[in-house]
Amino acid sequence: IETGIDRVLDRIVSVATDPGLGDALADLSDGYARTDTPLTDGQLAALEDVYDDVVRPYDEVDAPRPPIADLLPESEAGRAVQYQYIAANPDPDQRELLVDAGDGSPYSEAHARHHEFLRRVAETEGADDLLLVDSRTGEVVYSVDKRVDLGTDVENGPYQDSGLGRVVERVSVAAISDAVIVDISFYLPDASAPLVHVAATVRRDAEVIGALVVSLRTEALTDVISANGDWELLGLGETGDAYLVGSDGVLRTKPRAWTDDPDAYIERYLDTGGDARAAELMAFTDAPILLHEIDNAAVSTARGGESFIGVVRNGLDHRSLTAAEPIDLPGLDWMIIAEQRTSETRSELISFLWTTLL
Repeated sequence: IETGIDRVLDRIVSVATDPGLGDALADLSDGYARTDTPLTDGQLAALEDVYDDVVRPYDEVDAPRPPIADLLPESEAGRAVQYQYIAANPDPDQRELLVDAGDGSPYSEAHARHHEFLRRVAETEGADDLLLVDSRTGEVVYSVDKRVDLGTDVENGPYQDSGLGRVVERVSVAAISDAVIVDISFYLPDASAPLVHVAATVRRDAEVIGALVVSLRTEALTDVISANGDWELLGLGETGDAYLVGSDGVLRTKPRAWTDDPDAYIERYLDTGGDARAAELMAFTDAPILLHEIDNAAVSTARGGESFIGVVRNGLDHRSLTAAEPIDLPGLDWMIIAEQRTSETRSELISFLWTTLL
């Protein structure tokens, strides 16, 4: 995990220092600043319809969310870009394929020049999305996936307290040659999926002009920690698991039991005294990440900075042989937990003893 995240940070720095990326941010920021035509009432209504679709799942599960009026970009440029590349391009699966909105704006001219390059970068890095933030205004002037964070102010807008806002704030005070990463958080523009945000400073001719922000899905972490689900390779047998937990004791990656059968996981969680509201949100976000708290001696020991090996009750109240270790990563208070049910470890030990005796 430590090596994998260090490699991600190194890659983001490498991308951010590419002269082509500096040119792209400069051109897009300039085109964005010169796009100031107000939306008509009809265009604004069409854009608000997009937000209705975004917040509808929240309302269906009665989850808190800001009013649509607070989510809309305040700047004319932000609203214009959102309309041309989101409202007028309604299929979410096709938005990243649009190279030129055809509105003749300075922004669309810059977008047509740089979009394919930036889309390839995002694909190469395995990013869920790639954003460019203008340091002068604090606004998101570009997004590969064209979600509703495009055109928003990350410093004072609706996502200032999200992973996006926190990572931009951290990179603004970090060394220019460093990338930064912030803890996983739910992210409204991506259907409230739990995401990791990574950022690095972008320069052009030695001048800092903004930030590159990459969002990554937690599946990437889950794949690393589980060897892409090859539990036998990790020596964890049929009941073993490995996952990340934050300093708050809450899951940061998907456990094996969730990947195998989410419905059975939720049922077991509730049967062992789990919170019904948390279970509802697990189904909504399709993950127990940031919702299921693990409270046992393994977590409390690793939280204190020490290693642990022993038998505990795991998050679903199964008696398990468990090892826990804090992870050394700047800005992240995570722990790695590996476990296997004692019923399986006991049978393996008995098998080993019989083999030895024979």
